[in-house]
Amino acid sequence: MDTPDTLQIWSELETTDPRYTKKMTTGAKLTSINGQYQVMRMTQLFGPCGKGWGYELLSSEFIDTGDILSNKPDGNGNIYSLGRGSVNTLRLKLWYIEGGEKYFIEGVGHTPFKYAGTYDGSRVIHVDMEYEKKSMTDAITNAMAKLGMAADVRMGMFDLPDYVRQLTDEAAIEDAVDKEAAVVEQRQEFLEWYEKALGLVKTCATINELEKIYKPAAIRVARQGSKEQVTEFKNAKNFRFRELAPKQGAQK
Repeated sequence: MDTPDTLQIWSELETTDPRYTKKMTTGAKLTSINGQYQVMRMTQLFGPCGKGWGYELLSSEFIDTGDILSNKPDGNGNIYSLGRGSVNTLRLKLWYIEGGEKYFIEGVGHTPFKYAGTYDGSRVIHVDMEYEKKSMTDAITNAMAKLGMAADVRMGMFDLPDYVRQLTDEAAIEDAVDKEAAVVEQRQEFLEWYEKALGLVKTCATINELEKIYKPAAIRVARQGSKEQVTEFKNAKNFRFRELAPKQGAQK
């Protein structure tokens, strides 16, 4: 009996086109993924929404988040409640058809509905009238993530410039009018980059520096390099590690 490829769907969905991502400019340094792009990827793999895949609403509720307090006292010098805040939580079942069978995955999404804001220096309560659409999108993408959708973004690969660069190069080839010329140009750029990266690995001063240089670069080499280059790059790293290990061990 053949062993099923349990990562087949994951492998189909994990790679993200950088053109449909955006770096968040506020809060944590995260990469956001275009929601419509994720819908397109599901459609490419399973067929049109409503036929090859879709979703069913399970529940939508509001969770009380407590009093929203004024930032200025009233006439008696007291801080008072402007009202109660709330968050909308929506749960759904994402379904898809594979091999004639229908499968379900649950997803959950959250959106602030009533929350604190400011107007003319005073704290006020904001109300988001598009909460349901946002919660629905959040829940769908939460369910898609369990299938492997944009896993490279969610697993931190988009924090590695070399990884993003190779994806950008691949997208550029797909869009190029003269694909053969684009391949040749990118191959030459890769070879120049590879020689520099190989030289850095061979001359690292510390093991820590070696690891920082090797790990992200090895991803690009594995994706764009030949088998010989993959082996050469790995051997260079191992050789430099063996050279540095006794020296750093003696310093401790």
